[in-house]
Amino acid sequence: GGPAGLTAFMRSIGDTTFRLDRWELELNSAIPGDARDTSSPRAVTESLQKLTLGSALAAPQRQQFVDWLKGNTTGNHRIRAAVPADWAVADKTGTCGVYCTANDYAVVWPTGRAPIVLAVYTRAPNKDDKHSEAVIAAAARL
Repeated sequence: GGPAGLTAFMRSIGDTTFRLDRWELELNSAIPGDARDTSSPRAVTESLQKLTLGSALAAPQRQQFVDWLKGNTTGNHRIRAAVPADWAVADKTGTCGVYCTANDYAVVWPTGRAPIVLAVYTRAPNKDDKHSEAVIAAAARL
C-alpha cells in the first residue's frame, strides 16, 4: 500500500504520468519544478475514465468508487457549479496552500448524452495567492 502501492496500481492501468511520493499532509506543497506527487490533466482524465467507465475495476468496486465520487461535497463550487443541476457529477478535488494549486476532475453525466470526463488544474502565480473555485467553474463551463 501507501504512496508506492498507489503509484504501482496506476502503472498497472496504463498511467505512466501519475506519481505519489508522500503521505497527506506532507504532499500538500506544490513548489514549482517539484515532480513529486504529480500527474497531468490528460493522465488524470484517462485514468478516471478507466476507473469509472472502463474495466480497470471489477463492477462492484467501480460502482463503489463512483458512489464515493458522487458523494463528494468539496467540489460544490467547482465543476459541479458549472453544470446543470440535473446532471450527475462524480468528482475529486485537490487544493494546496503553497503556490496555491487547485484542481477538480470529474465524470459528468449530461441528461440523455454520453458521460464527459474532464479535469481543470489551476496554479496561482505567487506563493501566497489564494485559489479561486470560480476560475475552475468558469473553465468547466467551456
